Amino acid sequence: MRIYKYIQTMAVACSLCMLGCACSDNSEKPEPEPGPGNDSTSVAVTGVSIVPESVELEIGGSYRLTAVIVPEDATNKNVAWSSSDENIVDVDGEGMLSGIAEGEADITVKTEDGEFTATCKVTVSPLPVETIDVTGVTITPESVEIEEGGTFVLHAEVMPEDATNKNITWSSSDESIAKVGDDGIIKGVAAGNADITVTTEDGGFTATCAVTVKTVPQKEFPLPTCRIPAGTFLMGSPESEPNRGTDELQHQVTLTKAFYMGTYPVTSSQYAEFLNTVGVDESGMYQTANDGTQLLLVADKWGVLYKNSEWVAADGYEDCPVIAVTWYGADEYARWIGGRLPTEAEWEYACRGGQTESLPFGIGDGTKLTYGMATFWSLYSYDLAKGGKYEDPNNIDVGRPTPVGSYTANGYGLYDMHGNVYEYCSDWYGDYPSEPQTDPQGSTPTDYTKVIRGGSWLTDGVSARSADRDHFYPGTFDIIVGFRVVFDE
Repeated sequence: MRIYKYIQTMAVACSLCMLGCACSDNSEKPEPEPGPGNDSTSVAVTGVSIVPESVELEIGGSYRLTAVIVPEDATNKNVAWSSSDENIVDVDGEGMLSGIAEGEADITVKTEDGEFTATCKVTVSPLPVETIDVTGVTITPESVEIEEGGTFVLHAEVMPEDATNKNITWSSSDESIAKVGDDGIIKGVAAGNADITVTTEDGGFTATCAVTVKTVPQKEFPLPTCRIPAGTFLMGSPESEPNRGTDELQHQVTLTKAFYMGTYPVTSSQYAEFLNTVGVDESGMYQTANDGTQLLLVADKWGVLYKNSEWVAADGYEDCPVIAVTWYGADEYARWIGGRLPTEAEWEYACRGGQTESLPFGIGDGTKLTYGMATFWSLYSYDLAKGGKYEDPNNIDVGRPTPVGSYTANGYGLYDMHGNVYEYCSDWYGDYPSEPQTDPQGSTPTDYTKVIRGGSWLTDGVSARSADRDHFYPGTFDIIVGFRVVFDE
Protein backbone atom coordinates (compact mmCIF):
# COMPACT_ATOMS: atom_id res chain seq x y z
CA MET A 1 0.00 0.00 0.00
CA ARG A 2 2.83 2.39 0.85
CA ILE A 3 4.60 1.49 -2.37
CA TYR A 4 1.49 2.28 -4.42
CA LYS A 5 1.11 5.74 -2.83
CA TYR A 6 4.77 6.54 -3.44
CA ILE A 7 4.53 5.60 -7.11
CA GLN A 8 1.31 7.64 -7.46
CA THR A 9 2.90 10.73 -5.87
CA MET A 10 5.94 10.54 -8.15
CA ALA A 11 3.69 10.24 -11.21
CA VAL A 12 1.82 13.44 -10.27
CA ALA A 13 5.08 15.26 -9.67
CA CYS A 14 6.41 14.23 -13.05
CA SER A 15 3.19 15.38 -14.71
CA LEU A 16 3.59 18.80 -13.15
CA CYS A 17 7.13 19.00 -14.45
CA MET A 18 5.87 18.22 -17.94
CA LEU A 19 3.48 21.20 -17.59
CA GLY A 20 6.39 23.54 -16.97
CA CYS A 21 6.40 23.70 -13.19
CA ALA A 22 9.68 24.21 -11.40
CA CYS A 23 11.04 20.95 -10.14
CA SER A 24 13.91 20.47 -7.89
CA ASP A 25 16.72 19.29 -10.10
CA ASN A 26 20.31 20.13 -10.75
CA SER A 27 19.93 21.47 -14.35
CA GLU A 28 21.44 24.99 -15.05
CA LYS A 29 19.05 28.00 -15.36
CA PRO A 30 19.61 30.77 -18.07
CA GLU A 31 21.04 34.03 -16.66
CA PRO A 32 18.80 37.26 -17.02
CA GLU A 33 19.88 39.87 -19.54
CA PRO A 34 21.84 42.71 -17.97
CA GLY A 35 20.05 46.12 -17.73
CA PRO A 36 18.17 48.47 -15.40
CA GLY A 37 16.02 46.50 -13.05
CA ASN A 38 17.46 43.17 -14.25
CA ASP A 39 20.90 43.57 -12.82
CA SER A 40 21.52 44.22 -9.23
CA THR A 41 24.60 46.23 -10.34
CA SER A 42 22.70 48.81 -12.67
CA VAL A 43 22.46 52.49 -11.53
CA ALA A 44 19.38 54.53 -12.58
CA VAL A 45 19.56 58.20 -13.78
CA THR A 46 18.14 60.73 -11.27
CA GLY A 47 18.66 64.01 -13.16
CA VAL A 48 20.54 66.02 -15.78
CA SER A 49 21.95 69.54 -16.21
CA ILE A 50 23.55 71.53 -19.05
CA VAL A 51 26.84 73.37 -18.80
CA PRO A 52 26.69 76.27 -19.35
CA GLU A 53 23.05 77.31 -18.71
CA SER A 54 23.24 80.18 -21.28
CA VAL A 55 25.35 80.90 -24.35
CA GLU A 56 25.87 83.89 -26.65
CA LEU A 57 26.79 83.19 -30.28
CA GLU A 58 27.33 85.20 -33.42
CA ILE A 59 25.69 84.19 -36.67
CA GLY A 60 27.80 81.36 -38.07
CA GLY A 61 29.43 80.65 -34.69
CA SER A 62 29.47 77.29 -32.88
CA TYR A 63 29.74 75.99 -29.31
CA ARG A 64 29.58 72.53 -27.69
CA LEU A 65 27.29 72.08 -24.71
CA THR A 66 27.94 69.44 -22.04
CA ALA A 67 25.17 67.32 -20.51
CA VAL A 68 25.95 66.33 -16.91
CA ILE A 69 24.12 63.11 -15.89
CA VAL A 70 23.33 62.49 -12.25
CA PRO A 71 24.60 60.31 -10.73
CA GLU A 72 27.98 60.20 -12.37
CA ASP A 73 28.00 56.39 -12.43
CA ALA A 74 24.52 56.05 -13.98
CA THR A 75 24.31 52.97 -16.20
CA ASN A 76 22.46 54.54 -19.18
CA LYS A 77 23.83 57.97 -20.10
CA ASN A 78 22.18 58.25 -23.55
CA VAL A 79 20.63 61.71 -24.23
CA ALA A 80 18.82 63.53 -27.08
CA TRP A 81 19.29 67.21 -28.00
CA SER A 82 16.69 69.59 -29.53
CA SER A 83 16.21 73.32 -30.35
CA SER A 84 13.05 75.37 -29.81
CA ASP A 85 13.79 77.24 -33.07
CA GLU A 86 16.14 75.65 -35.58
CA ASN A 87 15.93 78.78 -37.76
CA ILE A 88 17.87 80.63 -35.04
CA VAL A 89 20.18 77.98 -33.57
CA ASP A 90 20.71 74.34 -34.51
CA VAL A 91 22.11 71.56 -32.33
CA ASP A 92 23.46 68.14 -33.32
CA GLY A 93 23.40 64.84 -31.44
CA GLU A 94 26.62 65.68 -29.62
CA GLY A 95 25.38 69.04 -28.23
CA MET A 96 27.23 71.14 -30.83
CA LEU A 97 25.44 74.49 -31.42
CA SER A 98 25.41 76.45 -34.72
CA GLY A 99 24.22 80.09 -34.85
CA ILE A 100 21.87 80.52 -37.84
CA ALA A 101 20.06 83.89 -37.45
CA GLU A 102 19.66 86.73 -34.96
CA GLY A 103 17.36 85.90 -32.05
CA GLU A 104 16.92 83.60 -29.03
CA ALA A 105 16.16 79.89 -28.71
CA ASP A 106 16.14 77.23 -25.98
CA ILE A 107 18.30 74.10 -26.31
CA THR A 108 16.94 71.07 -24.41
CA VAL A 109 18.66 67.82 -23.46
CA LYS A 110 16.58 64.73 -22.45
CA THR A 111 17.88 61.54 -20.86
CA GLU A 112 16.86 58.18 -22.30
CA ASP A 113 16.63 56.73 -18.80
CA GLY A 114 13.85 58.56 -16.92
CA GLU A 115 13.41 61.31 -19.55
CA PHE A 116 14.86 64.00 -17.30
CA THR A 117 15.42 67.39 -19.08
CA ALA A 118 17.52 70.54 -18.77
CA THR A 119 17.55 73.73 -20.84
CA CYS A 120 20.16 76.23 -22.04
CA LYS A 121 19.13 79.67 -23.42
CA VAL A 122 21.08 80.64 -26.54
CA THR A 123 21.26 84.20 -27.91
CA VAL A 124 22.48 84.67 -31.49
CA SER A 125 23.69 88.15 -32.48
CA PRO A 126 24.73 89.55 -35.88
CA LEU A 127 28.34 89.58 -36.88
CA PRO A 128 30.07 92.82 -35.91
CA VAL A 129 30.07 95.39 -38.73
CA GLU A 130 33.20 97.24 -39.60
CA THR A 131 32.75 100.91 -38.79
CA ILE A 132 33.70 103.48 -41.43
CA ASP A 133 34.11 106.98 -40.01
CA VAL A 134 32.70 110.14 -41.60
CA THR A 135 35.40 112.44 -43.01
CA GLY A 136 33.29 115.42 -44.16
CA VAL A 137 30.03 116.80 -45.60
CA THR A 138 29.01 119.16 -48.41
CA ILE A 139 25.82 121.09 -49.33
CA THR A 140 24.52 121.62 -52.86
CA PRO A 141 24.10 124.43 -53.78
CA GLU A 142 26.32 126.57 -51.56
CA SER A 143 24.07 129.63 -52.03
CA VAL A 144 20.48 130.15 -53.16
CA GLU A 145 17.90 132.93 -53.61
CA ILE A 146 14.25 132.26 -52.82
CA GLU A 147 11.14 134.37 -52.39
CA GLU A 148 9.13 134.97 -49.28
CA GLY A 149 7.02 131.86 -48.84
CA GLY A 150 9.10 129.98 -51.40
CA THR A 151 10.81 126.66 -50.79
CA PHE A 152 13.94 124.94 -52.04
CA VAL A 153 15.53 121.53 -51.41
CA LEU A 154 19.15 121.44 -50.29
CA HIS A 155 21.16 118.24 -50.75
CA ALA A 156 23.80 117.12 -48.25
CA GLU A 157 26.46 114.58 -49.19
CA VAL A 158 28.26 112.77 -46.36
CA MET A 159 31.77 111.49 -47.12
CA PRO A 160 32.87 108.83 -47.68
CA GLU A 161 29.90 107.38 -49.53
CA ASP A 162 30.07 104.15 -47.51
CA ALA A 163 30.33 105.85 -44.10
CA THR A 164 28.61 103.84 -41.38
CA ASN A 165 26.70 106.70 -39.71
CA LYS A 166 25.22 109.17 -42.19
CA ASN A 167 22.83 110.86 -39.77
CA ILE A 168 22.72 114.65 -40.11
CA THR A 169 20.88 117.61 -38.60
CA TRP A 170 19.85 120.89 -40.25
CA SER A 171 19.73 124.33 -38.65
CA SER A 172 19.17 127.98 -39.60
CA SER A 173 21.09 130.97 -38.31
CA ASP A 174 17.86 133.01 -38.35
CA GLU A 175 14.49 131.23 -38.51
CA SER A 176 12.68 134.57 -38.85
CA ILE A 177 14.24 134.76 -42.33
CA ALA A 178 14.59 131.14 -43.45
CA LYS A 179 13.52 127.84 -41.88
CA VAL A 180 14.76 124.36 -42.73
CA GLY A 181 13.16 120.95 -42.20
CA ASP A 182 14.73 117.59 -41.39
CA ASP A 183 14.61 116.77 -45.12
CA GLY A 184 16.69 119.82 -46.12
CA ILE A 185 13.74 121.78 -47.54
CA ILE A 186 14.19 125.47 -46.75
CA LYS A 187 11.35 128.01 -46.68
CA GLY A 188 11.68 131.76 -47.09
CA VAL A 189 9.93 133.51 -44.20
CA ALA A 190 10.90 137.19 -44.64
CA ALA A 191 13.31 139.27 -46.69
CA GLY A 192 16.92 138.99 -45.52
CA ASN A 193 19.92 136.69 -45.33
CA ALA A 194 20.46 133.52 -43.31
CA ASP A 195 22.87 130.60 -43.26
CA ILE A 196 21.59 127.03 -43.40
CA THR A 197 24.00 124.55 -41.79
CA VAL A 198 24.14 120.76 -41.95
CA THR A 199 26.02 118.86 -39.21
CA THR A 200 27.03 115.20 -39.21
CA GLU A 201 26.28 113.10 -36.13
CA ASP A 202 29.57 111.25 -36.59
CA GLY A 203 32.44 113.69 -36.16
CA GLY A 204 30.38 116.90 -36.09
CA PHE A 205 31.46 117.98 -39.59
CA THR A 206 29.52 120.96 -41.02
CA ALA A 207 28.72 122.67 -44.32
CA THR A 208 26.78 125.88 -44.95
CA CYS A 209 24.49 127.34 -47.63
CA ALA A 210 23.97 131.12 -47.80
CA VAL A 211 20.25 131.88 -48.34
CA THR A 212 18.86 135.18 -49.55
CA VAL A 213 15.11 135.71 -49.20
CA LYS A 214 13.52 138.32 -51.49
CA THR A 215 10.21 140.16 -51.35
CA VAL A 216 7.97 140.13 -54.44
CA PRO A 217 5.16 142.70 -54.79
CA GLN A 218 1.56 141.43 -55.04
CA LYS A 219 -0.25 141.81 -58.37
CA GLU A 220 -3.92 142.62 -58.93
CA PHE A 221 -6.33 140.19 -60.61
CA PRO A 222 -10.12 140.06 -61.20
CA LEU A 223 -10.49 137.71 -58.21
CA PRO A 224 -8.91 137.83 -54.73
CA THR A 225 -5.69 135.84 -54.98
CA CYS A 226 -2.68 134.71 -52.99
CA ARG A 227 0.78 134.51 -54.49
CA ILE A 228 2.22 131.00 -54.42
CA PRO A 229 6.02 131.16 -54.78
CA ALA A 230 8.10 128.79 -56.86
CA GLY A 231 9.55 125.90 -54.91
CA THR A 232 10.20 122.22 -54.41
CA PHE A 233 8.13 119.83 -52.32
CA LEU A 234 7.32 116.16 -51.82
CA MET A 235 4.07 115.40 -53.62
CA GLY A 236 1.96 112.48 -52.47
CA SER A 237 2.00 110.90 -49.02
CA PRO A 238 4.63 108.97 -47.06
CA GLU A 239 3.94 105.25 -46.63
CA SER A 240 3.55 105.88 -42.89
CA GLU A 241 0.48 108.13 -43.37
CA PRO A 242 -2.62 106.26 -42.13
CA ASN A 243 -5.46 105.62 -44.60
CA ARG A 244 -3.39 106.80 -47.58
CA GLY A 245 -4.47 105.82 -51.08
CA THR A 246 -2.52 103.45 -53.31
CA ASP A 247 -2.24 106.24 -55.91
CA GLU A 248 -0.31 108.65 -53.64
CA LEU A 249 3.26 107.58 -54.47
CA GLN A 250 5.51 110.21 -52.90
CA HIS A 251 7.91 111.91 -55.29
CA GLN A 252 9.80 115.20 -55.53
CA VAL A 253 8.25 118.00 -57.59
CA THR A 254 9.77 121.36 -58.46
CA LEU A 255 7.59 124.26 -59.61
CA THR A 256 9.91 126.74 -61.31
CA LYS A 257 7.39 129.59 -61.62
CA ALA A 258 5.32 131.42 -59.05
CA PHE A 259 1.57 131.69 -59.65
CA TYR A 260 -1.46 133.35 -58.11
CA MET A 261 -4.29 131.18 -56.83
CA GLY A 262 -7.82 132.27 -56.03
CA THR A 263 -8.09 132.91 -52.30
CA TYR A 264 -11.48 131.14 -52.34
CA PRO A 265 -13.35 128.70 -54.58
CA VAL A 266 -15.44 130.45 -57.26
CA THR A 267 -18.82 131.31 -55.73
CA SER A 268 -22.34 130.93 -57.12
CA SER A 269 -22.67 134.72 -57.57
CA GLN A 270 -19.42 134.92 -59.51
CA TYR A 271 -20.38 132.03 -61.74
CA ALA A 272 -23.87 133.42 -62.41
CA GLU A 273 -22.24 136.64 -63.63
CA PHE A 274 -20.14 134.66 -66.09
CA LEU A 275 -23.13 132.70 -67.44
CA ASN A 276 -25.15 135.85 -68.04
CA THR A 277 -22.21 137.70 -69.58
CA VAL A 278 -21.41 135.02 -72.16
CA GLY A 279 -25.09 134.29 -72.85
CA VAL A 280 -25.57 130.71 -71.61
CA ASP A 281 -29.26 129.78 -71.84
CA GLU A 282 -31.32 127.61 -69.54
CA SER A 283 -29.95 124.40 -71.09
CA GLY A 284 -26.50 125.14 -69.64
CA MET A 285 -24.91 124.25 -73.00
CA TYR A 286 -22.15 126.42 -74.45
CA GLN A 287 -19.71 126.50 -77.38
CA THR A 288 -16.38 126.20 -75.56
CA ALA A 289 -13.05 127.48 -76.85
CA ASN A 290 -11.38 124.07 -77.12
CA ASP A 291 -13.91 121.28 -76.59
CA GLY A 292 -16.89 122.06 -78.80
CA THR A 293 -20.39 122.48 -77.39
CA GLN A 294 -20.52 121.18 -73.84
CA LEU A 295 -22.72 121.26 -70.76
CA LEU A 296 -21.33 123.82 -68.33
CA LEU A 297 -23.64 123.20 -65.37
CA VAL A 298 -27.14 122.34 -64.21
CA ALA A 299 -29.37 124.43 -61.97
CA ASP A 300 -29.34 123.43 -58.30
CA LYS A 301 -31.06 124.73 -55.17
CA TRP A 302 -27.66 125.10 -53.48
CA GLY A 303 -25.94 126.59 -56.52
CA VAL A 304 -27.30 128.74 -59.36
CA LEU A 305 -30.84 128.83 -60.77
CA TYR A 306 -32.33 130.08 -64.02
CA LYS A 307 -35.04 132.66 -63.27
CA ASN A 308 -36.65 135.29 -65.52
CA SER A 309 -34.28 134.53 -68.40
CA GLU A 310 -31.10 134.89 -66.36
CA TRP A 311 -28.92 132.97 -63.96
CA VAL A 312 -28.94 133.88 -60.28
CA ALA A 313 -27.34 132.44 -57.16
CA ALA A 314 -29.76 130.47 -55.01
CA ASP A 315 -30.98 132.43 -51.99
CA GLY A 316 -28.61 132.00 -49.08
CA TYR A 317 -25.90 130.43 -51.26
CA GLU A 318 -24.55 133.54 -52.98
CA ASP A 319 -21.17 133.25 -51.24
CA CYS A 320 -21.00 129.46 -51.25
CA PRO A 321 -18.86 127.58 -53.79
CA VAL A 322 -20.64 127.03 -57.09
CA ILE A 323 -21.66 123.37 -57.46
CA ALA A 324 -23.17 121.12 -60.15
CA VAL A 325 -20.62 122.53 -62.61
CA THR A 326 -18.77 120.32 -65.12
CA TRP A 327 -15.04 120.41 -65.73
CA TYR A 328 -15.82 122.12 -69.05
CA GLY A 329 -17.79 124.74 -67.14
CA ALA A 330 -14.91 125.33 -64.73
CA ASP A 331 -12.34 125.50 -67.51
CA GLU A 332 -14.44 127.93 -69.53
CA TYR A 333 -14.96 130.26 -66.56
CA ALA A 334 -11.21 130.25 -65.79
CA ARG A 335 -10.43 131.21 -69.38
CA TRP A 336 -13.12 133.93 -69.34
CA ILE A 337 -11.72 135.53 -66.18
CA GLY A 338 -8.18 135.50 -67.58
CA GLY A 339 -6.77 132.52 -65.72
CA ARG A 340 -6.74 128.73 -65.86
CA LEU A 341 -7.36 125.69 -63.70
CA PRO A 342 -4.42 124.63 -61.51
CA THR A 343 -2.35 121.59 -62.30
CA GLU A 344 -2.62 118.83 -59.73
CA ALA A 345 0.94 119.59 -58.56
CA GLU A 346 0.16 123.30 -58.17
CA TRP A 347 -3.00 122.47 -56.24
CA GLU A 348 -1.27 120.17 -53.74
CA TYR A 349 1.71 122.50 -53.33
CA ALA A 350 -0.66 125.38 -52.58
CA CYS A 351 -2.82 123.22 -50.29
CA ARG A 352 0.16 122.36 -48.10
CA GLY A 353 0.53 126.06 -47.35
CA GLY A 354 4.31 126.18 -47.43
CA GLN A 355 4.88 123.32 -44.99
CA THR A 356 8.26 121.68 -45.32
CA GLU A 357 7.02 118.45 -43.69
CA SER A 358 4.88 115.80 -45.36
CA LEU A 359 1.81 116.22 -43.14
CA PRO A 360 -1.79 115.23 -43.94
CA PHE A 361 -3.19 118.79 -43.83
CA GLY A 362 -2.11 122.33 -44.65
CA ILE A 363 -3.97 123.99 -41.77
CA GLY A 364 -3.48 123.95 -38.00
CA ASP A 365 -0.48 121.87 -36.99
CA GLY A 366 -0.99 119.72 -40.08
CA THR A 367 -1.74 116.51 -38.17
CA LYS A 368 -5.53 116.56 -37.91
CA LEU A 369 -8.86 117.71 -39.31
CA THR A 370 -11.72 117.87 -36.81
CA TYR A 371 -15.08 119.60 -36.41
CA GLY A 372 -14.71 123.39 -36.57
CA MET A 373 -11.66 123.33 -38.86
CA ALA A 374 -13.43 122.86 -42.22
CA THR A 375 -16.74 121.85 -43.78
CA PHE A 376 -16.63 118.05 -44.07
CA TRP A 377 -18.38 114.94 -42.74
CA SER A 378 -16.78 115.33 -39.32
CA LEU A 379 -18.38 112.21 -37.84
CA TYR A 380 -15.29 110.58 -39.35
CA SER A 381 -12.52 112.97 -38.45
CA TYR A 382 -8.79 112.41 -38.83
CA ASP A 383 -5.91 112.69 -36.38
CA LEU A 384 -2.42 111.23 -36.66
CA ALA A 385 -2.33 110.92 -32.87
CA LYS A 386 -5.38 108.63 -33.07
CA GLY A 387 -4.09 106.51 -35.92
CA GLY A 388 -5.80 108.45 -38.73
CA LYS A 389 -9.53 108.07 -39.34
CA TYR A 390 -11.69 107.78 -36.22
CA GLU A 391 -15.34 108.22 -35.25
CA ASP A 392 -16.04 111.50 -33.43
CA PRO A 393 -19.38 111.44 -31.58
CA ASN A 394 -19.08 115.18 -30.79
CA ASN A 395 -19.29 116.27 -34.42
CA ILE A 396 -22.01 118.51 -35.86
CA ASP A 397 -22.30 117.98 -39.61
CA VAL A 398 -23.63 120.89 -41.65
CA GLY A 399 -24.74 118.65 -44.52
CA ARG A 400 -24.40 121.26 -47.28
CA PRO A 401 -21.88 123.73 -48.74
CA THR A 402 -20.98 126.70 -46.54
CA PRO A 403 -19.89 130.27 -47.40
CA VAL A 404 -16.25 130.45 -48.50
CA GLY A 405 -13.73 131.74 -45.99
CA SER A 406 -15.66 130.47 -42.97
CA TYR A 407 -12.58 128.85 -41.41
CA THR A 408 -8.89 129.60 -40.91
CA ALA A 409 -6.66 130.07 -43.96
CA ASN A 410 -3.53 128.01 -44.59
CA GLY A 411 0.04 129.31 -44.64
CA TYR A 412 -0.39 130.91 -48.07
CA GLY A 413 -3.65 132.64 -47.10
CA LEU A 414 -5.90 130.22 -49.02
CA TYR A 415 -9.31 129.25 -47.63
CA ASP A 416 -11.34 126.05 -48.10
CA MET A 417 -8.53 123.94 -49.52
CA HIS A 418 -9.82 121.18 -47.25
CA GLY A 419 -13.50 120.29 -47.50
CA ASN A 420 -16.54 122.36 -48.63
CA VAL A 421 -16.27 121.22 -52.28
CA TYR A 422 -13.86 119.16 -54.33
CA GLU A 423 -11.93 121.30 -56.83
CA TYR A 424 -11.14 120.52 -60.46
CA CYS A 425 -7.53 120.41 -61.68
CA SER A 426 -6.40 120.67 -65.29
CA ASP A 427 -4.76 117.21 -65.27
CA TRP A 428 -6.08 113.94 -66.57
CA TYR A 429 -5.98 111.36 -63.81
CA GLY A 430 -3.22 108.74 -63.88
CA ASP A 431 -0.40 107.13 -61.90
CA TYR A 432 2.40 109.23 -60.45
CA PRO A 433 5.96 108.76 -61.69
CA SER A 434 8.59 107.77 -59.13
CA GLU A 435 11.28 110.07 -60.52
CA PRO A 436 11.61 113.77 -59.56
CA GLN A 437 9.43 116.02 -61.75
CA THR A 438 9.68 119.64 -62.86
CA ASP A 439 6.47 121.59 -63.62
CA PRO A 440 4.43 118.40 -64.29
CA GLN A 441 1.27 118.75 -66.35
CA GLY A 442 -0.31 115.43 -65.41
CA SER A 443 -0.58 111.99 -66.95
CA THR A 444 -1.54 110.81 -70.38
CA PRO A 445 -5.26 109.97 -70.04
CA THR A 446 -6.11 106.32 -69.50
CA ASP A 447 -9.71 106.42 -68.27
CA TYR A 448 -10.32 110.01 -69.48
CA THR A 449 -11.24 111.45 -66.10
CA LYS A 450 -10.07 114.72 -64.61
CA VAL A 451 -8.46 115.07 -61.20
CA ILE A 452 -10.49 116.53 -58.33
CA ARG A 453 -8.94 117.44 -54.98
CA GLY A 454 -9.70 118.53 -51.43
CA GLY A 455 -12.73 116.58 -50.23
CA SER A 456 -16.18 118.05 -49.63
CA TRP A 457 -19.00 118.71 -47.19
CA LEU A 458 -20.23 115.14 -47.84
CA THR A 459 -16.91 113.26 -47.47
CA ASP A 460 -14.80 112.40 -44.41
CA GLY A 461 -11.45 113.62 -43.14
CA VAL A 462 -9.48 111.02 -45.09
CA SER A 463 -10.73 112.48 -48.40
CA ALA A 464 -9.76 116.01 -47.32
CA ARG A 465 -6.05 115.20 -46.84
CA SER A 466 -3.59 117.24 -48.90
CA ALA A 467 -2.42 114.13 -50.80
CA ASP A 468 -5.82 112.51 -51.36
CA ARG A 469 -6.80 112.08 -55.03
CA ASP A 470 -10.10 111.51 -56.80
CA HIS A 471 -11.27 111.89 -60.39
CA PHE A 472 -14.38 112.73 -62.38
CA TYR A 473 -15.49 112.64 -66.00
CA PRO A 474 -15.24 116.17 -67.47
CA GLY A 475 -18.79 116.24 -68.83
CA THR A 476 -20.48 115.20 -65.58
CA PHE A 477 -21.39 117.23 -62.49
CA ASP A 478 -22.06 116.80 -58.79
CA ILE A 479 -23.25 118.88 -55.84
CA ILE A 480 -19.92 118.24 -54.07
CA VAL A 481 -17.62 119.52 -56.85
CA GLY A 482 -16.54 123.10 -57.61
CA PHE A 483 -13.27 124.81 -58.55
CA ARG A 484 -10.93 127.76 -58.13
CA VAL A 485 -8.76 129.66 -60.61
CA VAL A 486 -5.03 130.36 -60.86
CA PHE A 487 -3.29 133.17 -62.73
CA ASP A 488 0.23 133.08 -64.14
CA GLU A 489 2.64 135.72 -62.88
